[in-house]
Amino acid sequence: MNMDELLDQIRELCAGKTVEEIEQDLSEATVADRIPNANVLARHFFAISNEPEEESAVGPDDEPTADVDID
Repeated sequence: MNMDELLDQIRELCAGKTVEEIEQDLSEATVADRIPNANVLARHFFAISNEPEEESAVGPDDEPTADVDID
């Protein structure tokens, strides 16, 4: 399994869950004794599940979003 597949599985398994629900799932996992801080891992999984799957690329014709002096 490559990293993209792993991240996709995390997104799928954590979609729509709160940090507390993810932490509960982690604490009930068979490998729970190997997770030193389930809350930190749950927050990371929550962040992964809530970020867009693909970053949008900025094209050469796109306007800058910040106040940038291009002169």
